[in-house]
Amino acid sequence: MKCAWQESNLLPFGPEPNALSGELQARGGFPVYLPRYTAPSVTRLTAALAITFALVACTSPLTSAPPPSPLPSPTPHKPVTSTLLQPSDLPAPLTQCQGSGAIAGYIAAVKSPNPDLAQRLTKQWNDLKILGAKEAAISLFAADPSACSKELAAVGSVQSAASLVVAFAEQGQADRAWQAGILGFSPPVPGELPPGVARGTGTGLGPSSWTYDRTPVRLANWEKNVFVALVVFTNLDATAFKAGTAAVDARLN
Repeated sequence: MKCAWQESNLLPFGPEPNALSGELQARGGFPVYLPRYTAPSVTRLTAALAITFALVACTSPLTSAPPPSPLPSPTPHKPVTSTLLQPSDLPAPLTQCQGSGAIAGYIAAVKSPNPDLAQRLTKQWNDLKILGAKEAAISLFAADPSACSKELAAVGSVQSAASLVVAFAEQGQADRAWQAGILGFSPPVPGELPPGVARGTGTGLGPSSWTYDRTPVRLANWEKNVFVALVVFTNLDATAFKAGTAAVDARLN
């Protein structure tokens, strides 16, 4: 709305006899009667009020508050299958086992050669889902295919490497699951660390972590963000184990 400039000091209108109070009219010799306004005075009053409202509208515009900025969307987490050990993380002689991938596919792959292991894994996976697990995946590599259907860390003299990553709805669930243990691997009691075992920040994997490093088995289990990871190397040296563990840890965003 465009507003024309208007003199703010408007001259008052002259008094009119019939606009005086009853008392003043009585003193001036006019008959006493209730005050009233003539048509011209009402017109001038209406015009003055209209100008006042127009000035208020011009000098005090109503402005709407800007809409609130939307909250930034959280960074989506990687699918668990993309966080596992990759062939490039491992020594050349190892070959990826059939069934590597989603946990359900791995259980199906070992059901025929090792039904006891399949049954145990099914129960462990169901227990993890009760704790809030949303998805899980596993990758296995071995120098001999016979080790692919064996329990982790129980492959005898065969060189092997395995990684399991479980994703939870939120970090608190992941931490509670890590403390309860993953696939039967539970963190040691603080202050009671047997030889070869480390727990906490000394592992290089954060406060919720523990490692076991005694030939022929090397193992790391830790929680990071919404993930719980387990890496198990058998009959491989410490350098390969540390490199593989660091590769998985870097993928847990």
